[in-house]
Amino acid sequence: MTPKKVKKNINLRQMDPDCLLRLEHIVPDVIPIARSTWYMKIANGSFKIKAVSLGGMAKAYRVRDVLALLDGLHEVELKP
Repeated sequence: MTPKKVKKNINLRQMDPDCLLRLEHIVPDVIPIARSTWYMKIANGSFKIKAVSLGGMAKAYRVRDVLALLDGLHEVELKP
């Protein structure tokens, strides 16, 4: 039996800015997009965020970088 994925309630602003988050903690719980869209937006430069290598193919993102990305997304949405 496959375990169910539990939705995570993450408050990024209360976390240490240097804390690392795996993509599964960001997408779709914090930023409601698909993983493929996340990678596409990084590749085309829409999302300016750099992954931290955890070894092998494992990557993570710093909380401060995710917060900066979110703040930038909110600024874009608010512009007329």
